[in-house]
Amino acid sequence: MAITRMTIIGLGNIGGSMALAVRNNPAADVDVTAYVRRADAGREALRLGAADRISDDLADAVRGADLVVLATPVSAMQTVMRLINPHLATGAVVTDVGSTKVDVNAWGRELIGPQAIFVGGHPMAGSAGSGLAGANGDVFRETVYCVAAEPGTPEPAIDAVRQLVRWIGAAPLLLSAQQHDDCVAQVSHLPMLVASALVTAAATHPDWDTMSRLAALGFREMTRSAAGSSEVRRSVCSTNKAAIAASIDRFIDTLQQYRQHILRDDEQLLGLFQDARAARRDWVARRYPR
Repeated sequence: MAITRMTIIGLGNIGGSMALAVRNNPAADVDVTAYVRRADAGREALRLGAADRISDDLADAVRGADLVVLATPVSAMQTVMRLINPHLATGAVVTDVGSTKVDVNAWGRELIGPQAIFVGGHPMAGSAGSGLAGANGDVFRETVYCVAAEPGTPEPAIDAVRQLVRWIGAAPLLLSAQQHDDCVAQVSHLPMLVASALVTAAATHPDWDTMSRLAALGFREMTRSAAGSSEVRRSVCSTNKAAIAASIDRFIDTLQQYRQHILRDDEQLLGLFQDARAARRDWVARRYPR
C-alpha cells in the first residue's frame, strides 16, 4: 500500500526521532502529522522540522492517515487505541513503538478495526535522553526493528510497517509477540533494571559520598540507561512482568555462581570470565561487523 499521510502520536524521544528520520529522508514522500498535547511542544516540533502539521486533537490527527504510529508510553496505548479507532480511515495501518508486545498486540486485536489493521512494532534503538529535546533522526540507522504481526495479518499491512522501517534506516525482523517479549526481557529490560539497581545500591550505601568521588567512566557507562524516563520504565515492567521476573531470576542465579567462585577463589571463576569475554566478542563481531 502507498503511504502518503502518516501520523505520529507522541513526540517523545522515540516518536520525535522517528519523525525527524522520516522527514529527513528524501525517499519518504509522505506528509507527517504529529499529535502533541502542549502548544510549546508543537511549536518546537515545527521549528525542528519534525512534522508538516501539528494537532492537539486525536481525531483530527489520525483522520485520513494511511499509517498511524503510537509513540506514547505503553501504559497509554490502550486508551489511545480506543479513542482513535472510530476516526481511522478504511485500510489504515496502526503500529506502535512500545517495548513490550504481547499486551499491546492484544489491545490492538480488541480495539483496532474492523476498518483498520494493527501491526505491532518495536525499534531496538534509543538514547538515555528523554523528550523531543533528546530526539535524534539518526538513532535508528543500522539497527534492528522488531515487527510482531499477529498470524493472519494481511501482507500489505506488514509491508507498510516495513516501509516505515526502511525510511528510518533500520532493518525489519519479524517475530512473534511472545518471542519478542521473552528476548527483550533478557537483553533490554534486564539491563535497564540492573542499571537502576546498581545506582540504588551505591547511592544508599553509607559511604556513598566517597564512592561518588571514586566512581568514574565504568560506573557512568554501566548506569547510563538509568537516566531515561521513569514513566517508560514502569510501563515496560507492568506489561512484561513474567518475562522480566524470569530474567531477574536467571541473572540472580548467575550472580550467585560468580559469588560462590569468588569466595572459593577457584579456577572456575577464571573460566566464567573467559567464557563471558568470548561470548561478548562473538556477539559484537556478528552484530556490529566492520
